[in-house]
Amino acid sequence: MKETTSTNLKNIFGSLIFNKRAIECGRTLPWWSALIVFVLSVFIPVIPSLCNNALSKGESFLSEYTYNYENHLAGAFMDLSIDGYTITVDTSEATGKNIATLRQDGLIVSEESFDDHVPFATYVNSVSNEYEMQVFFTYKTGNGAETINDLITDISYTYYWNNTTGSCTQEDLDIWNNSHPMDQRTMYRPSILILSTNYIYAEIVAPGDDDYTYTYSGDWINYPSGTEIISEFLTVELEDGTLITPPTTEAEKDELLRNQEYLDGFTVSLKSMLNYGYISTKNQMTLYTTLIYEAIYITLTFFMGLLVYLLTRGKRNYYHFLKHMTCQKINAWAAFSPAVLAMALGWLAPNYGIVFYIIFIGIRIIWMSLRQLRQ
Repeated sequence: MKETTSTNLKNIFGSLIFNKRAIECGRTLPWWSALIVFVLSVFIPVIPSLCNNALSKGESFLSEYTYNYENHLAGAFMDLSIDGYTITVDTSEATGKNIATLRQDGLIVSEESFDDHVPFATYVNSVSNEYEMQVFFTYKTGNGAETINDLITDISYTYYWNNTTGSCTQEDLDIWNNSHPMDQRTMYRPSILILSTNYIYAEIVAPGDDDYTYTYSGDWINYPSGTEIISEFLTVELEDGTLITPPTTEAEKDELLRNQEYLDGFTVSLKSMLNYGYISTKNQMTLYTTLIYEAIYITLTFFMGLLVYLLTRGKRNYYHFLKHMTCQKINAWAAFSPAVLAMALGWLAPNYGIVFYIIFIGIRIIWMSLRQLRQ
C-alpha cells in the first residue's frame, strides 16, 4: 500500500474521533470526498425518524385506552345495518380515486336528504344516559362554502350537557366555564367517527370528558375498491368456522354485543380500515418531516462550516490561511461522527433524532474550533 493511501485511510477513519484527522481530511482530500461525507452526514440522522414514520400504522389509534370505542362503534354500525344502511367504497369514474357512497336498501342516499351535522348512529351509555359514540356521514369535500374541515370543527366542538338533551358550541362552553366553578362544569363530548366521500376522521374521548384523547385522519385512496364498510365489518368468521352475518333485529344485536370473539373480529376489520386509510397520511407525513429535517441539517451543517471559517480569521491563528471551501470540507468530515451517534441514539428515541444531531455537531465543531483551531 502506498504511503499516501495509508495516510489518507488513517485520516479518514481517525476523523471519526480526532479533530486533527478531520482537519487533515479537509485540507488534503478532494472536494468530492467531502461532498459525499456531507451528504451522508445530513441523511444518516434522519434514518430512524424516517423508518419510524414509514412503519407507523393507523391501527395505533386503537392501541392505547380506547374506552370501548370499537365496541360502541360495532353497536352503531349494527343500528345502521338494521336500518338498511351501508357505505360502499368504489372507484370514481371522474377522478379515478376511491370514494365512499352512502346507500340505504341499495339506493344512493342523496346529499340533500339528510343533515350531515346530525349523527346517523349513536351509542348512549345506559347508566349515565350520555352519548359515548356518534357516527356521521357527509358528502362534503375540501371545496365549497362549507368544507369537510369546517364540518369536522363543528362536530368536534359540539358539547353536551343534561345527558343527551342539550348541546352547545365552543363559544357557549367558554362562556359557561368562565361563569361557573370547576366542579360545576358538567359538559362533555362523545367519541366520533366521521366518514365522508373522501376522508375518514375519528376522535376517542374519555366518557364524560370535554376534550379528545386520540385523533385519527385518513382517506379511501388505498382502500380496496368494492368494499361495503358496514356489512363486511359486521360479517365475522369465528375460530370454529361459524360465519356470523350482520344482525337484523335488536335482539340479535344485543346478543352479538355480548360476544367478545365477534367483537374482536369486528375490531380486526376496523383496524384494517384504519391502516388503509392512513397510508396517504403516513406517506405525506414521512415526506414532509424528512424534507424539513434535511433542510435543518443542511443549513446547520453549512453554518458550522462558516463558523469554522470565521473562528480562524485571526492574524495569530495558525490556520488563518484556510479558505472558506476548505473550512467547509473540514466541517463535512467533522460532521460524520455526530451523524453516526445521532443515528444510533435515534433508534432508541426516534422523535429526538433531530435534537441529537444538532447537539453533537455543535459540541464537536465548537470543541474543534476552541482547541485545534484556536489562536
